[in-house]
Amino acid sequence: MTLAKHFSSPKVHGFISYTEELFADALIQATLEPNVQAMKFVSEFERPGETRMQNLILVRRLEGLFELRIKHAGEAIPMRAPLCCNSKLRVWTLEEVDILAFPRLENARTIYMCRDVRISVHLRMLALETVRSGPVELGFLTERLASFPDAYRTIFHLAWIGALRLAANGQRIGPSTLVSASKT
Repeated sequence: MTLAKHFSSPKVHGFISYTEELFADALIQATLEPNVQAMKFVSEFERPGETRMQNLILVRRLEGLFELRIKHAGEAIPMRAPLCCNSKLRVWTLEEVDILAFPRLENARTIYMCRDVRISVHLRMLALETVRSGPVELGFLTERLASFPDAYRTIFHLAWIGALRLAANGQRIGPSTLVSASKT
C-alpha cells in the first residue's frame, strides 16, 4: 500500500494528496507558473446545468478555471467520463515528458527546496527594492545581498512564495538568470 503525501504551496488552498513524485513535481511547477493564481483539490465539482465531476484538482489561471490532469509517458490523454464531456471547465494537461525535462525539473526542485527558508524583513525588502525598477541578473542580486547568509536560498524562497520571478528561459538557473518582481 502506497502512503499518500501532502503537498501545499502559497497557491494551494488546504493541501493536495499525492502518491507519485511525478504528481508532486507537476504541482511544484504549476505553483511556479505565473498564470496560476490558485489550486485546490475538490472531491466533487458541479456547475449549474452540468454533470457532477469527482476528485479534481481545480486551477484558477488568468485565463479562467481549469481541471489539472497529469499525462504519463505513453499514455493516451486522459478523457472525461462521457457525461462530463460537455462541461465548460477546461482541462490543463501537464505531460510527463515536459514535467521531467531538464532543466525545468531541476530548476523547480531547487526553488521548492527553499520553501521553508526564514527571511528577515530587511532582507526581503532589500531584494524586492533591487528588482523594483526592472529585471536584474541573479548574479547581481546575490552580490547585492552578499552580506546576508544564504542569498541564493533567500531569492529562491521569494520565488516560491511568488514575490520574485526567475526567467531561466530554458536554461539552468545561474548567474545570468533574470530576476524580476512578480506582478500582483
